[in-house]
Amino acid sequence: KVRRRPHKHDPKDTRDRDKTESKKQKTLQRMSGEAKTVEKPKNHVAVCLDGSEYSKFVVEWCAEHIFPWAGKVTLLHAYSFAPVTFIPGPSLAYSADAIEKSNKAFEQAAIRKGSELLKNYAKESAKLGRKPEELKLIQSEPYLSIKAAILDFTENTKPDFLVCGSRGMGTMGRMLIGSVSDYLMHNCKCSVLIVKEREPKCPKMA
Repeated sequence: KVRRRPHKHDPKDTRDRDKTESKKQKTLQRMSGEAKTVEKPKNHVAVCLDGSEYSKFVVEWCAEHIFPWAGKVTLLHAYSFAPVTFIPGPSLAYSADAIEKSNKAFEQAAIRKGSELLKNYAKESAKLGRKPEELKLIQSEPYLSIKAAILDFTENTKPDFLVCGSRGMGTMGRMLIGSVSDYLMHNCKCSVLIVKEREPKCPKMA
């Protein structure tokens, strides 16, 4: 019978294997840590709203179709007011200070109204399952047209999607129809989504 010589244990081999395993473990831990720190890209969706009932429908539509996959939701409202050039009364007043004071009061009233609108839409959105991350009130007329104000907003904040309605009846209604929607679609660098109102269901025939 041929006797096999017992294999002698070499401590150096054990140390080499331990070093190799240790390097593998450190590499895996480093890769795992890097994977945790790298965040997935998030979509930023900005939704234009006015004070109409139709905007409530836009929020409901977005809650069903847009908000579930959105990383960040911004509710957007552009406030506007009509400045006066004289103060009507028993005699026309042309005092520059009085006119400026009146216009500031009108603007502050528009800001308060816009802020309340955004808060109400945010509550409605939260009820539907998504609390917006940002409420944004932007300045438009008489300083800027509504379409220019929204375009400036998209260029500064760079959302991935801009959502607006196909029509509106509130102070921001002009933003939601024809020429302004076309303007946004052709000039915004982000994608623009127009939400159309659902057609009323036809009554059942007797």
